[in-house]
Amino acid sequence: DPIKTKLLENLKQAHSAVFFNSSASVAAVCEGVPVFVDDVSCVSWAVANKDINTIEAPAEFDRTQWINDLASAHWTDEDGQQGRIYQKFLQFDRH
Repeated sequence: DPIKTKLLENLKQAHSAVFFNSSASVAAVCEGVPVFVDDVSCVSWAVANKDINTIEAPAEFDRTQWINDLASAHWTDEDGQQGRIYQKFLQFDRH
């Protein structure tokens, strides 16, 4: 998908990413790019900076619970048992 590839390429060099409310913010969070959002209904709200005045020194968030919550909202128990969730997010493991 060319659009997804372009987004991931742009995120590789990004200092941060700014969104009003976009599911693209999930890609930024998963890539470790600090995000700034302005809408409480944004899917990345829990792990996002909210004050654009801090863009030079964005806060970092523990993404563990957020990614668990996101996965549980999108995957079935069978997906988990079959390892599909693990496989999907393995590419984002930075350790």
